[in-house]
Amino acid sequence: MNAKLKKGMGRLSSHRALIIGALIVAISIAGLWLATERSGTGQAVIASISSALLSIGSLSLVYELAMRQQIHDELVELVGVERSAARARLRQIGASEQFQWLEALQNAQNIRVVLSNPEPWISNVISPIVDAAVRRKINVHILVPSSSGAMTESVASLHGVPDADFRASIDRAAGRAEATWRNRNNIASGSSIRIAAFDSVCVSTLALLDKVAVIISYKPCGSRHGEVDNGIFSTFDFTQEAYPGSWYQRHFEDVAASSTLIYENVRS
Repeated sequence: MNAKLKKGMGRLSSHRALIIGALIVAISIAGLWLATERSGTGQAVIASISSALLSIGSLSLVYELAMRQQIHDELVELVGVERSAARARLRQIGASEQFQWLEALQNAQNIRVVLSNPEPWISNVISPIVDAAVRRKINVHILVPSSSGAMTESVASLHGVPDADFRASIDRAAGRAEATWRNRNNIASGSSIRIAAFDSVCVSTLALLDKVAVIISYKPCGSRHGEVDNGIFSTFDFTQEAYPGSWYQRHFEDVAASSTLIYENVRS
């Protein structure tokens, strides 16, 4: 059915509804007038039925005249939003502190992350990742801000942390990831880790976990009075061929290509 025919049928349906609503109102008014001419039980019955019909007819007319188009437009907008989200392969969205990293990493084999603020993430998940690498082959690629980079002060400001403290936290995080991996002797053969540093302003955390992309977005600068916005997270189906997965893939590769190696190890 083409759009013109659908539009014509929609108008016809609306016209019919208006006519029916007007007829119901007219009949109910006539019924109320008739009730005034009677007495006793008949009057009460006719008045009740007529009042009910008047309510139904009035609501029908109000809906068709004032609300139908608005509801239609809102539904069209809602469907459009849902279709856009489906095309973008959006899975989930919410406050960043609500995201369950351990759950997302539970079965991941290929873990690639660009970390805007590496210490909290590495402190929480590096041990579970290495534990999982004992049971199965896992490849980990972690990109962190450079502790000596010229742009790191801007990243520290983004998170509301003094520059010197933030640089020290990067070194601690990278050192912890390296030590946790190095100190495990029974990691599965073929598992690998690579830690590298980038010197650019990173306003989000990006993780590519097999078939899922996780993005935690922060505002582009620190809050007033030291308050920091933790940001929001969103997750997408990750495929290298489809947008936005292709964009995230390219973004990760660009950052990795310009990064300086801190530590790398492949278990044989």
